[in-house]
Amino acid sequence: MANLKHLAILKQGVAAWNQYRKVGFSFREVNLQGVNFQEANLQGVNLKGANLQRANLQGVNLKGANLKEANLQRANLKEADLQRANLQEADLQGANLWAANLQRANLKEANLQDLNFRRFNIEEANLQGANLQRANLQGANLQRANLQGANLQKANLQGANLQKANLQEANLQEANLQGVNLQEANLQEANLQEANLQGANLGGTKINSATQLASKWHLVWQIQNFGAQNRDLRGADLRGADLRGIDFRKTDLRGADLRGADLRGIDFSGVNLREIKIDSATQLAPKWRLVWRILNQGRRHLNSKKADFREVDFQGADLRGVDFQHVNLSGANLRATNLSGANFYMANLSRADLRVADLGGANLNDAQLNRANLSRAHLKQTKALEADFTQAIFTGACIEDWNINSKTQLAGAVCDYIYLKSHKQKRRPHSSQFAPGDFAKLFQIVAETLDLVFTNGIEWSAFLAAFQQLQQEVQSDELTVQAIEKKSGGAFVIRVEVPADSNKAEIEKYLKREYNLRLKVMEQEYRAKLQAKNEHIIRYRQNSANMTEIVKLLANRPIHVETNAVANNHSDNLDFQGANIPGGVAAKNYGNMVETQHNYAPEQKQNLAEAAAEIQQLLNVLDRSYPADLPTDTQAEIEVAVKGISKDPALKKRVVAALKEGGMKALETFTDSPYVSILVAAYKGWHKG
Repeated sequence: MANLKHLAILKQGVAAWNQYRKVGFSFREVNLQGVNFQEANLQGVNLKGANLQRANLQGVNLKGANLKEANLQRANLKEADLQRANLQEADLQGANLWAANLQRANLKEANLQDLNFRRFNIEEANLQGANLQRANLQGANLQRANLQGANLQKANLQGANLQKANLQEANLQEANLQGVNLQEANLQEANLQEANLQGANLGGTKINSATQLASKWHLVWQIQNFGAQNRDLRGADLRGADLRGIDFRKTDLRGADLRGADLRGIDFSGVNLREIKIDSATQLAPKWRLVWRILNQGRRHLNSKKADFREVDFQGADLRGVDFQHVNLSGANLRATNLSGANFYMANLSRADLRVADLGGANLNDAQLNRANLSRAHLKQTKALEADFTQAIFTGACIEDWNINSKTQLAGAVCDYIYLKSHKQKRRPHSSQFAPGDFAKLFQIVAETLDLVFTNGIEWSAFLAAFQQLQQEVQSDELTVQAIEKKSGGAFVIRVEVPADSNKAEIEKYLKREYNLRLKVMEQEYRAKLQAKNEHIIRYRQNSANMTEIVKLLANRPIHVETNAVANNHSDNLDFQGANIPGGVAAKNYGNMVETQHNYAPEQKQNLAEAAAEIQQLLNVLDRSYPADLPTDTQAEIEVAVKGISKDPALKKRVVAALKEGGMKALETFTDSPYVSILVAAYKGWHKG
């Protein structure tokens, strides 16, 4: 029961009460238990050690009041103003502090166990060593509060603001820190074992080796403070982590668990979202959630009857290998998107923004790309048979080894310049720009062709025999060699014009089989004839090709070694292996033949047979006089013989005419013979003379 004398003095005012307390009685004797002080002004009152159990202090002004060691168990402090009040070591267990203002209050070592501080303003409060076990601090403002050594075990701090708070040595074991702002807070030596930090902001938070923190949250702390670039996060448990705005470029996230994570504000451009785990609780921009679904849930989200991605923004996404067949992507933003190997068969990409997109190896067969913007796009080995590129923009695109046919539409295509090789190599035109319509004229296919690529050189005699056998089988005038192109590294491309309705795969298969059979036969003949080491066999192969037969074969078709290298260097290499000879010397691959479909405008025919015969006659003379592997000094003697030709005007005239008619580029392409090189070199000298 309250002491009536004390109550009477207190009613005289705070000043009278404080003065009386200085001399009148012991602090411990003050008994105001159960007194109703509702809305009284007790600012600065000294109630140190007073018994205020069950007292009604609702709405009371207790600013700066001294309540040190006071017993406030089950007291009603609802809406009380306790700013800067001294509650050190006070016992507030069971008290009602709803909406009380504890800003800058001193609660050092106070007993606040199980109290409800939901949404309280405790900014800059001194809670050092306070007992807040199981306290409800949900949404409370504890910014810059001193909680050093405080006991917050199992406390609920969900959504609380602890920015710059001092939690050094604090016990936060099993505390709910979900969504807490711990930015720049001090957690050194703190115990956070089994604490829930889901969605917590740990940016700038101070921890040290003595901080007890689960490895998962330690990783989150590292990511928030030092970034994720170049970090291996495969299989990482990042559930519920606050990862807002993190830069994940060059980060491996395969198998990472991001369920419930906050991924807002993240640009996943170029990031592989395959195999990562997200759920409905994951906060992710709709654009990237759609990308994730496409990559991880496949055709279920790309059903042709449902998938309508018109005008969708996929800019910068990694969509390698995705199956987009029949999907409507008209007007979609695919700028700088990685679409390499993607399948766009019969897809609608009209008006799509594909600037700087990587379409290397993609399937655009039968796709609609009218008015699509492919400026600076990468189209290396892209398949575009029967694709519609009407009025599409190609300026700056790379079309290395792309695969188009006579039904590929390029009408009205806009292109100032193009690159025939990756990394901006082989620009066409070299320095100027295409006139309107020139790009379509140059690249529009008008006949069906098949490219046979021999990646490691070619045995000409074997190919010639195989090709002639095919001609006899097919019995078609349309089956002819259109061009031969020598590539870097000793590779050759033989472009064959085939009937429009022919089965190119079967033709290629037939040539491969016949070519291999003849190689095996020649291998046996070479070994029996030379009985030499493998290196001699290879040399003999390289010099045994019948120059005349090859040239005769090409005599009825245009041969544009230089022109094709400039205008038509766009074959598409498919997965096709050929001409692999097992064992010994034959283990060398003389032609991994790769099938592509092409077409080029017909050129004026050139008859090289007469010129070839003249050159061959001269070569035969040298062949009879000297073996193929002459040493350097003997080759010098041949050069002397050539000098002799230059002294004979009639003979010299014949040689010049033959070389001029035959074309030095073609002759040098067909043989590695040193004799032709010598004659060509001599011709250049005579021509200058």
